[in-house]
Amino acid sequence: MFRIKLPYLLFAGLVFSTVAGCGKLSSPPAITTRPEATKRFQKIIKEEIKQPAFVRDIGDTVWVYVPQEENILEIKAAPAGMALPIKKLAIRFLKVTLQDKTYNIDYAIVVEKQYGGSGQGDMTDYPESFKRKQQNIVTAVARSYLDMEEVPGDVEYIGAEKQATHKRLVDAYVKMDNPPKFFVIVFADIIRGLKMVNMTYFRDLKLSMSNALPPEEYQKRYISEIKGDAALIGDKTGERLQCHDISLAEFLAKQIEYRINFKYQQSSFPPDDDAVKEILQIVGDTFRAYDFKNFDLIKLHDVENDKRLAFEPSQLKTFQQ
Repeated sequence: MFRIKLPYLLFAGLVFSTVAGCGKLSSPPAITTRPEATKRFQKIIKEEIKQPAFVRDIGDTVWVYVPQEENILEIKAAPAGMALPIKKLAIRFLKVTLQDKTYNIDYAIVVEKQYGGSGQGDMTDYPESFKRKQQNIVTAVARSYLDMEEVPGDVEYIGAEKQATHKRLVDAYVKMDNPPKFFVIVFADIIRGLKMVNMTYFRDLKLSMSNALPPEEYQKRYISEIKGDAALIGDKTGERLQCHDISLAEFLAKQIEYRINFKYQQSSFPPDDDAVKEILQIVGDTFRAYDFKNFDLIKLHDVENDKRLAFEPSQLKTFQQ
């Protein structure tokens, strides 16, 4: 599956200094507010990218709707001599749901025989113009919103007491606006009723832009899926798009499902035969990446063999990699 390669962006800013725990700042820096960020994004879209896009700001989530008449997918010839993959394990069914504070993971992972070879068949890919459009939109989001969370040029001290004093000073001096926690970018083929839904966490996007996340790790965190949605046929403004505020718990359920698919289909480190161990390692890695502890139970249901298991938070440590 195609993943957007995000370019590195530099954010210039002012440098704050404090002496002996109390410093004097000459004038407050300019801090971007949510409305200003949205206005900046729409300006970039209109004047630079020249692509219609519509923004909905719902709670902690910014939805971006990008209508288009071009194909999202195309079928083309595979490169001559392209090797056919041999996959030992395959996912027949996978669904991760959240009920109260319980994560339910229903899956069917089976052994499949696939014979290697080479030849020239067909493959599904994204048109080059669509790849560029995705990159342009995500870059526009980054340019518009990523300077909201922190004061430009601010520093963080190693000593906890000094950092706490410094933070109180900055918080008292600079009025901050809460940045969105999630971005959902929907590319909609309004002729054929097909949509690509891309979802990312604000901090993940920021870490990616500063090269603080390895590419494969960000690839696991940037959720991208293609769905049919006949309601969007002819919808040029996103009026019929179903939007809601995304919670961290919901986002992590989607990411766990996405990570499991990635492990069995794309990872450079293929899974072993123990599906329970592989799934629980993924769950644990996901929760630790976001320091998430607000759950009571993980329930696994192997639908192929009708086996059920349940694990409490303390048991996840057993499956740490």
